[in-house]
Amino acid sequence: QKYPGIDDRLLTQIIDDPDPQRKAEALATIDLACELMRQGKSPDEILDIMKQMTDRTKQAKGGLSYLMGM
Repeated sequence: QKYPGIDDRLLTQIIDDPDPQRKAEALATIDLACELMRQGKSPDEILDIMKQMTDRTKQAKGGLSYLMGM
């Protein structure tokens, strides 16, 4: 009821997931997408925002490996 239009299969997968952390992350992602839609963002913009949230940045150079000459 909170998420109108959500696919029943996706909803079932979220409910049946035994990992509470992953379940919370999935629901938070859906909440964020709903909020972005309310702000007038297009589906492509929402996907770009989600990708930027999960992209890892390149690791910084230096550290112990660098000091040891590896």
